[in-house]
Amino acid sequence: SRTRLIDSLIDEFWGEGAGQSCMDCGCGSGVGSLVLRNRGFSPLSCDNDPSLLSLGFAKGRLIPEQTMLIDASLLRHYIRHCDTGLGLMFGEIHDFNAGMWEQITMELIMLTDRCLITTGTEKEAVRISQWAHKCGAHTEISENTRDPIYDRWVCTISP
Repeated sequence: SRTRLIDSLIDEFWGEGAGQSCMDCGCGSGVGSLVLRNRGFSPLSCDNDPSLLSLGFAKGRLIPEQTMLIDASLLRHYIRHCDTGLGLMFGEIHDFNAGMWEQITMELIMLTDRCLITTGTEKEAVRISQWAHKCGAHTEISENTRDPIYDRWVCTISP
């Protein structure tokens, strides 16, 4: 069911990928990467959790040649520009870890033309919007009523 929810979300905001590159930042086990690939995007997936990446490989959601085990706060040191950026389920963002999430968000914004980032709470989405404004980006926040937990709030970011 999560795959359907993500597919519906990507369809609403981006539609078909037509070969566009997409950084799937914090890809976890690769559900977002699978949806992106099925919609015609060319995902580059990254996460810092080897067990989730391993699960994604075992399930066939992630492709080794398109996946990195990396601290996302260092993305610009390892990858080039991507057309789009996806950050599903960013957070939980609290005062004690906000600096880390801010750095990850900034990396994703700086490396892409447009981003779609989801959070569990409106407060987290507002923080992401504020960080995007620091980069000079335009943001819009909307509520995603399809998903009551993981991707409840959507932040779209563009130049």
